[in-house]
Amino acid sequence: MPVEPIRSPSQPSTPQVRVERIGREGEPVLVVDGFSGVPTRWIESAGQGAMQAIGPHYPGLRRATEPDYLTAVGPLLAKVISTVFGYPAGAHVAESWYSIVTTPPARLQPIQRLPHFDGVEDARLAVLHFLCDPSHGGTA
Repeated sequence: MPVEPIRSPSQPSTPQVRVERIGREGEPVLVVDGFSGVPTRWIESAGQGAMQAIGPHYPGLRRATEPDYLTAVGPLLAKVISTVFGYPAGAHVAESWYSIVTTPPARLQPIQRLPHFDGVEDARLAVLHFLCDPSHGGTA
């Protein structure tokens, strides 16, 4: 499904949007390269607050993002989610976290080796924003 390039007012560059289909069901996976346009802003922000373990399921550390993160990326998310998934433009954001895996693979607990899911509701989506430059795989 072609998705028209879109730009948030706070983004200096136009994100590149594509949809890939995976599995027998052809579930859509939305890939947005250049999503934030300013990844260093969010990388610095992520490093400024104290992160902590959140329980046995996640093999790393987390902390909530600042409200200005959602203000900056919200318009882009709303348009893309509406276009690709047919959800209303006013999609509700339930949670927003900075997270980093810190447990080496050999030390993962059995629960941490299972495929991850956030919920089973039909209208629930997860958005992952990888904060890295092309030397680490990109997508910021």
